[in-house]
Amino acid sequence: MFSDFDKSKAPQEGRGRRTASAVIAGGIFALLAVALAAALAIRHEIQRREEELAVQFATLDAPEVEPEPEPEPEPEPEPQPRRAAPAAASDGPPTEIPDQRPDESDGELTDPGDVGPVGGTLDGVEGGADIAPPEPVAPPPPEPPPGPPRRPRPPPQQERVEVTPPRRLSGCDTPERPSSLDGATAETIRVRVRVVIGADGRVMRATITEGHPLIPEPTILSCVESRLYEPASLEGTPVPYVLSYVFTFRPDIL
Repeated sequence: MFSDFDKSKAPQEGRGRRTASAVIAGGIFALLAVALAAALAIRHEIQRREEELAVQFATLDAPEVEPEPEPEPEPEPEPQPRRAAPAAASDGPPTEIPDQRPDESDGELTDPGDVGPVGGTLDGVEGGADIAPPEPVAPPPPEPPPGPPRRPRPPPQQERVEVTPPRRLSGCDTPERPSSLDGATAETIRVRVRVVIGADGRVMRATITEGHPLIPEPTILSCVESRLYEPASLEGTPVPYVLSYVFTFRPDIL
């Protein structure tokens, strides 16, 4: 019994499925048709709006500029009649009668006898009294000529200060003649010595500036260094001093 029931039910389910498929396909086609129609309608609307918004620009001609009116010429002033120049005054009688009447003064007229002297001056004061004119001022005397140029003053001279030289008190007078000179030379020998004397009168230093091979230096220096001096003074104050000596040695033949 169950097998019969299943066989009768299978054709019905197949028809139901086909029907549902057809309905669904029809719905899809309907939706596509609606979408296509809507798209066409939207496109048509867009084209219509674009046509409405299109503006056609017309070419406008430039406006013509009207020329400015020329200014009216100003009327020329009427020429005024020129007055004739007054004729030069002369002592003779007038030859023409002037058109204009001379101006009369409002002041009082002068009496016929109240006149100034003939040949008077023009520097008087109106209504003044008998005042003598000021005396002319004499020009200042000329400056005296410059004198001879002054001689320039000599520069101030420096005050000279004299130093009192030292004076020998004791010691060797002349160095001894060395025996090496006997018959050794026939010339005169001179030995020069530079001596520095201190403020105490003693020889500080002795130096031979010009010697000779035949004269031993110790003989000259020992003689000079043994001397004692009264020191040099500057305004009463002892000061060092420098002396120079020349010792002369002559040959025996002289």
